[in-house]
Amino acid sequence: MGCEPPQHVAARVLEHSILRHASIPVAVHRLDECVARHRLPVSGRTMFSLQRFFIPEINGFKGLAVYIDSDMLVFDDVRDLIAHRAPGVAVSSAETPPGSGRKRQFSVMVIDCELARWKPQEIHQKAQSNYRDVMYELSFEPSKTVSLPYTWNSLERYEAGKTQLLHYTDMNLQPWVDARNPLLPVWMDALFAALDDGFVTMDEVAESTRRGWLRPGVLWQAKHREREVSRLPLHLKIAEAFYRAPHKPRYWARKVEQVRHGGAKLVGALNGGRVPRT
Repeated sequence: MGCEPPQHVAARVLEHSILRHASIPVAVHRLDECVARHRLPVSGRTMFSLQRFFIPEINGFKGLAVYIDSDMLVFDDVRDLIAHRAPGVAVSSAETPPGSGRKRQFSVMVIDCELARWKPQEIHQKAQSNYRDVMYELSFEPSKTVSLPYTWNSLERYEAGKTQLLHYTDMNLQPWVDARNPLLPVWMDALFAALDDGFVTMDEVAESTRRGWLRPGVLWQAKHREREVSRLPLHLKIAEAFYRAPHKPRYWARKVEQVRHGGAKLVGALNGGRVPRT
């Protein structure tokens, strides 16, 4: 699971949703913790963007692995996901939802670790110069196919009884950081189930709220088992209006850097190709 510390509760809720539907033994590993244990360098546009490319190495280039992001929920048996992989292919990814207009994503993958002989450091180097080709095309891997149904990576779409994996792709509207998400009640139900089973504790929710990793109203909703934000006390509605998700400072810092870099390239072009130091 691609993850970072601020996603702790979201990741635990996702893990619980995987395990409660699984008919086979499943071990869920957070890649931020795996990468840290292996002392492997990792960077990216999000803290976990490039973690996925360490999976074959971490697994000793043996067996199968499923990669998922932490901003998801699972509603079906992962055995079905593995059954849809293409044998003899390094990477099996999911179709895009019909009519969505979305580009193909590699946020859900079944990876044959023996065939995916990835060298993470080399991939990271490529990502520095051509991030989109690496992340959205998996250009370094020729052995890949789209064999997983879109219901295993349903982007911002939930159909009860049909959606197998719901993916909250809009970071600014993920339900644990913004109450305006129309699929907020679906995530709250999953949180309540994890709390009821003791898989997530109220202390974890309280600590993540204190750190600013969760929007202020989540703790109150968890305590009162309230899936609708319209019933939040006034002081929490005000607090939510001023809340800023932990990823936003990084997002705006990146935008500023992109503007600076673009401006430097423009000045360089006007200067006969000499890019000024920034």
